[in-house]
Amino acid sequence: MIKVKICGITSLDDALVAVDAGADALGFVFYASSSRTIAPEVAADIVANLPPFVSKVGVFVDSDLETVRQIESFCHLDMVQLHGDESPGFCAALFPKVIKAFGMRGRSTLDALASYRVPAYLLDAYSPEMVGGTGKAFDWELAREATGLGRVILAGGLTPLNVRQAIESVGPYGVDVSTGVESSPGKKDAALVHAFVRAVKGTTWQKENEQDIPQAGGPGARRRAQDQQHLGPGPAGIENGKAADNRRDRREAARRGHGDLSKLEAFVASVRARV
Repeated sequence: MIKVKICGITSLDDALVAVDAGADALGFVFYASSSRTIAPEVAADIVANLPPFVSKVGVFVDSDLETVRQIESFCHLDMVQLHGDESPGFCAALFPKVIKAFGMRGRSTLDALASYRVPAYLLDAYSPEMVGGTGKAFDWELAREATGLGRVILAGGLTPLNVRQAIESVGPYGVDVSTGVESSPGKKDAALVHAFVRAVKGTTWQKENEQDIPQAGGPGARRRAQDQQHLGPGPAGIENGKAADNRRDRREAARRGHGDLSKLEAFVASVRARV
């Protein structure tokens, strides 16, 4: 199954929205010039409150090796993603917990990929003004060719409306999104995040997580019954159960709200108009 990384996480709320939507990985940007930059202390606090089986990825741009290692350790990151001019030797020093990102300028970039021994390449749109998070796409044919060199994580201009086409065109190992699911830089839109993951994972993900889908007897009835078994009786259990209900109600509203493509298109347009 295609992996999904939601990048540019800046708050615990946005992190939990992404996890609830079904994201496999979260990205934290440790680059001061980015509008989505995050302090290591804040990232570490978010990571400490995440459930298991979610990969935490630190994004760096031309940081020195010691800084990368210190933040990786302090924030308990699972992988580092390098977006600068890091050399093959620099990447080798972090192997196997490293992803090398490339801004795709053309076929010459494909030639550079072969010099790097990394578990995956992240391919993004090239911009001389900014590193990643451009919200722009590039020639997917180049990405398709890159899959012959190793695992490809596709980024650049992906949205809930085009990610399915991108996957069918490229056949990547995973997809990475930031701008395409935001209401403003660094602030994720819950409905867009859910719509994006749903577009990538489709009915297979829905079936694997059908215990989260409301059944007869009211929204989330079966999950509420299961939660009560774990939470136990008494005021604390009741209050915790209410909080869980509230989170699920928001999650289900996001999941159900934009299943129809025309409605999704209208919704995406309305979000873009507000930015």
